[in-house]
Amino acid sequence: MIRWTAGAQNTRDESTKFATLQDAITAVGSNNATLYILAGTYNISADLTVPANVTLNLERGAVLAVATTKTLTINGLIEAGFYQVFSWTGTGAIVLSGLQPVKTSWFGDTAAGINKALLSVSRPCVFKMPGKYIDLGTTSIEIYTCGHTLQGQGVDFSGNHYHGTRLDYSGSGYAILVGKAGVFSAKIGLKDFGVYKTGAGSKGIRMGLADPDWIRYPYMENVVVMDSGWQGSHGMDVLGSEYGIYRRCEFSYNGGAGVRFAVNPANLEGGNINVFESCSFSYNKNEGVLVQRGEDLRFFSCDLQGNGYEGLKATSIGARFIDNLVVESCWFEGNQVDAGRTNGYYHILSADSYVGRITLRHNSLRGITNLWNGTTGNKMACLIAKEATSQANSYCSMSKGAAVQIEALTRANPCQVTWTGHGLSTSDNVLFYNVTQAGWGVRLSSVEFKITKIDDNNFTIPCDTIPCAADYDPNTDPGTVRKINVPRPWNYALGGVIRLIGEDIDKWSFHQNTRVEGDFAGWDYADYYVRTTRTTVEETLYSHIFWGKTLAGNSSIIDDAISEGARFMKGGRLSRLKIRAEGTKTGSAGNKTIKLYWGSQVIGTVGPTNDDNTWMIEATVKFTDATAQQIISTAWNQSTPTLLRTAGSQNAANDVEVKITGTAAGAGDTITCHALSIIPDG
Repeated sequence: MIRWTAGAQNTRDESTKFATLQDAITAVGSNNATLYILAGTYNISADLTVPANVTLNLERGAVLAVATTKTLTINGLIEAGFYQVFSWTGTGAIVLSGLQPVKTSWFGDTAAGINKALLSVSRPCVFKMPGKYIDLGTTSIEIYTCGHTLQGQGVDFSGNHYHGTRLDYSGSGYAILVGKAGVFSAKIGLKDFGVYKTGAGSKGIRMGLADPDWIRYPYMENVVVMDSGWQGSHGMDVLGSEYGIYRRCEFSYNGGAGVRFAVNPANLEGGNINVFESCSFSYNKNEGVLVQRGEDLRFFSCDLQGNGYEGLKATSIGARFIDNLVVESCWFEGNQVDAGRTNGYYHILSADSYVGRITLRHNSLRGITNLWNGTTGNKMACLIAKEATSQANSYCSMSKGAAVQIEALTRANPCQVTWTGHGLSTSDNVLFYNVTQAGWGVRLSSVEFKITKIDDNNFTIPCDTIPCAADYDPNTDPGTVRKINVPRPWNYALGGVIRLIGEDIDKWSFHQNTRVEGDFAGWDYADYYVRTTRTTVEETLYSHIFWGKTLAGNSSIIDDAISEGARFMKGGRLSRLKIRAEGTKTGSAGNKTIKLYWGSQVIGTVGPTNDDNTWMIEATVKFTDATAQQIISTAWNQSTPTLLRTAGSQNAANDVEVKITGTAAGAGDTITCHALSIIPDG
């Protein structure tokens, strides 16, 4: 190895030194050599090429200054630390062709330096940034060459402490632009750094543009994007991304959404076939994730909590431009909307009728607030809802009509409801809430019913209100009712997703559905709103309907429309269901009876008894074919179990209702059901 030194002074024990870089390169010829460049500025006033056989070792303070219109081409390797070794004037260019990672610090720790570095290499290359704070000012970083990766030294935004590579951006545009109009861009990566937005309206990352300028195969890993004080906008706008992989990234504390797919105008198309894995979308001022246009999006093991609006919202700009969203093994907690929003409180919201299939599997759901209005602390919660009218073919949706005040209720069995011009049909579902009048509130508030239409202004609900002590007075108790499209609890054509109703979901146990496990595997229906009856006729306390063709036995398969899901795919089978109801009773006026129904069959009974104690009924329903089941149930009255074996005969092609009923002995007695749970068992 021949050692050469360029510079006026030679502090090393090399054999030769040269006054100019060109003189040294000429002397090296075709020999393999390391050329040491000592501290100082070396002006490149003519085009210069460093051949591949020469390695440049530039010590701190050595700068190669390229004049405007001139080009310095380096085909060999560069040995230098994270300090500046290149400068340029005007259009002066530096071209690096050696097969090695490039340190952006060689061009200066500024936005201009990073951009110059990214333009210095035309082949796929890794560009390494130093582990320090870099002030971008109002200048954006642009990366659009195929195969480029911009990589820092890690990131840690922990409270007021910072470690790793941090890019501070104070402009009103995007801190980082991935992709460029008119340029095909693919396999661009961002890795191991943070973007901190400090300016009013500062945006984080723009991923791609409208077709044909989508970014193909982008990837991000361990990248953090956040605001200083929420004065900025979204963490990342995905305007055109295809086959993207995003791992262990954090989009938190942003002034808009954490990540938004597509924006207005409608020609911006969002993303297709993108996967987010182990990412965090939390504590953003608006949504955690906002999907306005995109298909085949996957979110695995992600954290969506504490967002000012929904954890995930899908609202299409145009017809059928959102489809096939999968949310699996994610954590949702404490997401809500502010009082200025009118679409309720949700973890996950599908806000219009143009959204296609949404599949939820194995998610943890906590701290859901009010579904129906803009106040906190009430007892309604929902995962997915639509504000538009019901669409028969929309996937995984729940629609709700406007709330109206109850005009009149009759003391009858069944109860008759007056709602002028209701527009409902027999078998539509309605929900009553905020009903407080004595006797009526127990039977109606936060309860759903399937109606039977009488005429355009009246319908009946399957509720016995005869025992109510006084007529219902809508003036003193202005309760409300609205139409809802109750979703099915599985994810396939014409279906829906699990709906939760809870008083304090943070306190729910696993058995009461803090978690949603699988399309059916681990699904658990539980309504924590306690139901009590004091009537001497049989009254339904809890009820859940399995819609026709959603249960499958050993000899029957699920509906052919099913498209995905480990258990509920075409030909899938369910072996057993486990059902459990539990509660308490008080008073000793006479016999009290509690019954568990499987369709029209009684499969478990507690009572008659006068005891004041707890009770529970558990049943296992084993499917033998589409119209036959084997059922074993155990009923406990305090400590006395009763075993019952029943031959089930419900046709799974039709709706099958599971319900728990109570019959009290007198007005002084109560029967209370605390929960009804239904889970698969194999």
